[in-house]
Amino acid sequence: MRVRPYNPGVASSPPPVRVVLPALSLPEPLAALAAVADESHPFLRLSEGPGSRGAPWSFLAVAPTEICPAGTSRGGRSLAERLAMLRPAPLVHHGPEIPFAGGWAGMLGYEARSAVERTPPPRRPPLGFPTLWLGHYPAVAAWNHRTGERFVCGTAASQRQAAA
Repeated sequence: MRVRPYNPGVASSPPPVRVVLPALSLPEPLAALAAVADESHPFLRLSEGPGSRGAPWSFLAVAPTEICPAGTSRGGRSLAERLAMLRPAPLVHHGPEIPFAGGWAGMLGYEARSAVERTPPPRRPPLGFPTLWLGHYPAVAAWNHRTGERFVCGTAASQRQAAA
């Protein structure tokens, strides 16, 4: 897996297609996570659920097609340069608009501050988590806890591939 920088000035292929479809039989987020826990790099953004003041959406994805791990090494590329590589490419979208239907997701640890601030030397992240870890997830399950709607989303080179 590798990170491919987005270059808006190069049009070597048509833009990818994103398809969002209703998913009536999708289990609740925690049950869905339990079902895929052994898959590669599961990602769950869990909402507080209906009635909460927070965002009503939960998202689950597994098996990223690309991974972007990065440390905070001094003298290496800056955090801004690393994150600039992850700009989204234009998409052809089919289906309802939802807040996250695929793309980059991951974590940015507190220790990343050493890449952008003048701080003491970076310390080792607790529990062995990396300072920065991102995965590109082309397929996502999404739950709107406010409305009860559930969706599956796919991004691929064609509408047929994205819907698969």
